[in-house]
Amino acid sequence: MTARRRRGGLVLRLYLLQGGAVVATMALLALVGYLIFGRWTPPDLTDEGREARARIARALVEMVAEAPPDPESRRQTVTRLYEATELYLAVFASDGTLLAQAGESPAGTLGREDLERLHRGETVQLTDPDQLAVGVPGAESQGVAYGIVRFSPRFPFDRAEGEKFRWLPPLLLLVGLLALLAVVSLVFVRSLAGPIRRLSQVARAFGDGDTSARAHLDRRDELGDLGRAFDEMADRLVDTLRGQTELLANASHELRTPLARIQVALDIAAEGDAALAREQLGEIATDLTELEALVSDILLMARLDLERDRLDGPRQPLRLESLPAQEVVEAAVDRFRRDHPERELRIETEAPGRLRGDRALLRRVLANLLENAAKYSDADRLIVLRAHGDAERVVLEVSDEGIGIAPEDLERIFMPFFRTDRSRSRSTGGIGLGLALARRVVEAHGGTIVAENAQGGGTTFRVTLPAES
Repeated sequence: MTARRRRGGLVLRLYLLQGGAVVATMALLALVGYLIFGRWTPPDLTDEGREARARIARALVEMVAEAPPDPESRRQTVTRLYEATELYLAVFASDGTLLAQAGESPAGTLGREDLERLHRGETVQLTDPDQLAVGVPGAESQGVAYGIVRFSPRFPFDRAEGEKFRWLPPLLLLVGLLALLAVVSLVFVRSLAGPIRRLSQVARAFGDGDTSARAHLDRRDELGDLGRAFDEMADRLVDTLRGQTELLANASHELRTPLARIQVALDIAAEGDAALAREQLGEIATDLTELEALVSDILLMARLDLERDRLDGPRQPLRLESLPAQEVVEAAVDRFRRDHPERELRIETEAPGRLRGDRALLRRVLANLLENAAKYSDADRLIVLRAHGDAERVVLEVSDEGIGIAPEDLERIFMPFFRTDRSRSRSTGGIGLGLALARRVVEAHGGTIVAENAQGGGTTFRVTLPAES
């Protein structure tokens, strides 16, 4: 099947489904109308048709009146006439007594005014337009005063001229309505199939490598929501791919620098300068420690990202346990004071509660935030660590009085290898993985981490974690 046929198939199926539903609905309505409002009513008779009916009715009643007056003879006569003409017939005495009948029973006793008209030789059409009453003048001696004949709706055949096409206007109306519904259905189907076709084309183009393909569906219905969701998904995928590319490039750069220094030290040792080689051993040890930390952080981030996207099994490589939030705070504070005994650190805790998490990773997050606060603020500036919580969450905050963060970088600082000060030296800059790793760890625990600039200067990092239920 060609692509063109595939594209038209949905339109055709939707159109047939819509058209079939419309036709079925109209047929059902027609059936209900027929059952409720009755059968088709034939057009009116011409004057000739009415006169023909009157002559036939009078002849039939006179035949019965001329028959022997005994009930059996009249009954046989009425029966023979009914079998020959298939017209319902009944004859009555002057007092309205039924003398004989064949077929369904027509109307019974007539009023005085109708009887007087019959006595004068007139024909009386009853309420039912197909029933006629005719009198038998001079036949009273036989006991028959009048008779009633009921014709079928199509007897006789002489109808009003021009009325034979009375059904044509309703038929034309029905055809016009069907045509209008067909056009409306086609427009409706195309309004659905067009955006779906557009989404299919864009998805195929994006899958073939055109990362700029977007649906751009300007609609306010569910199809518009689907198109916008696809565009947002595509944007996120492009950002993810770009982030992976940048991660690879930055990781390669960060690995190259210490490896180059180690290579220089090895070259010096190979040249035989033992004294200078010994001097480089400290640098080599530092470089190896830096490489080990870098590789460890990259691997941990990769595992967190990989496990987060898995649909089967654990969603994060964590060693979860129930622990007081105060213990995490104390462990991070002890490490900070060992590394920075000269810095002033104020602790403000208010019943932080308990949480369920990985003790080592949470301590590492808090220690990293304290390290950043010390790194980006002057030595005489205060650092504040706050911890509080309630039945639903545990909040940990680290505030400093340092240089702050540019507003446009407040979200970007959590990207791997991003540095607000790109001119920093190796001794002060780090490698730019600390905050990115902190976000991965916090999100793996079901929490959030944000950075805010204080009005008086400095930055506050706020970590919010779910409390243990």
